Amino acid sequence: MDRARGRRVREGRIEVLAPEGIVRLADEEGAVFLRAAAGRVLPGAADPLVFDRRDGDVM
Repeated sequence: MDRARGRRVREGRIEVLAPEGIVRLADEEGAVFLRAAAGRVLPGAADPLVFDRRDGDVM
């Protein structure tokens, strides 16, 4: 269903900006789907995808 809507599995590193700095979320790698905004392309797998941490779970 996700792929039918244009979403693709993120192949690169997944990280979070936490109070202690940038932390890798290896368990989430290969489990995150992304879809490019209209007229945009997704970043390459060589570039990490970094989430900004808020109170509570990141994913």
